[in-house]
Amino acid sequence: GYGGYGGGVQYAQLSVGVELDVTPFINPDGLVVMDIQQEIDDLNGFTTITGVGDVPNTIKRTLNSEIAVRDRDTVMLGGFIKSNKSHSQSGVPFLANIPILGNLFKQRSDSKGRQELIVLIRPTVLQTPELSAKNTIREEQRLPGVSQAAADDAAEERKLVDAQRKREQKKFNDTKQYDGFFNPEPDVIPTNTVVPASAIIENSETNVPGGAVSENFKDAQARARAALEQKLRETNSTNAPQ
Repeated sequence: GYGGYGGGVQYAQLSVGVELDVTPFINPDGLVVMDIQQEIDDLNGFTTITGVGDVPNTIKRTLNSEIAVRDRDTVMLGGFIKSNKSHSQSGVPFLANIPILGNLFKQRSDSKGRQELIVLIRPTVLQTPELSAKNTIREEQRLPGVSQAAADDAAEERKLVDAQRKREQKKFNDTKQYDGFFNPEPDVIPTNTVVPASAIIENSETNVPGGAVSENFKDAQARARAALEQKLRETNSTNAPQ
């Protein structure tokens, strides 16, 4: 026997409209280089297929371009121009088909159209979160209300710092401790009190700058000790009871 193959109909979905594919490249100077592919699909009438019906026809137009633009600048893309003509006729059934007289019962119209597609692209470089936060603060500071509030806060903070400094200065002035800025009053030794000369001399040695004692200083110290002992002996003999 013989076998037969029957025909089949396959349907495919077509996208109609404008498709824009952009591939950006950003250089260190902030210049944005874009590789742009434009594609436009339009309807262009119908085709009648037996057993299927009317099938739409499409026209595809593509355009590739490469542009360089600064951040937040606008560039205009053009180049797609479409012109069309249309013819239509309408009339009264049967009467419009009568030769010569049928022209009285029908109407013809012709129209022309022209379309131009213009695409505007404005690239914007998204910053890192840190830079975005800084820019947000900078923009907020430009607002009159925000800048005035920041100035008021700064003035209030300066007042608090000045008040704290005054309190610390007053507390410092109220203390009676010697800190190098005030000269303490010297201790007065009563004349009727006998103080060992060695104790005074020993105390004087500890006040030598840097803790170093030279030979000349030791000689002067010995002479001062002898003179002081002589003075104390004379004082004690004078204050001794007769």
